[in-house]
Amino acid sequence: MIATESQPITVPVTFKLPQTMHDALVNMANEQRKTISALTRELVARALGMGDNSNVRPAIANRRGSRGNW
Repeated sequence: MIATESQPITVPVTFKLPQTMHDALVNMANEQRKTISALTRELVARALGMGDNSNVRPAIANRRGSRGNW
């Protein structure tokens, strides 16, 4: 099934992050006063090109001026 904005995926998904990524996610959630779940949903929607991106911060590498290839 392909999710659309009218039919979002509602099944919980669990995945393991490296500790540094988890810590960064916790810090971002705290700064934005959101739950980790809400922030994760927002970041996934942004990555998929869905929803309003106006309040999502740019990637850490971009803020630090990194020019490296990912």
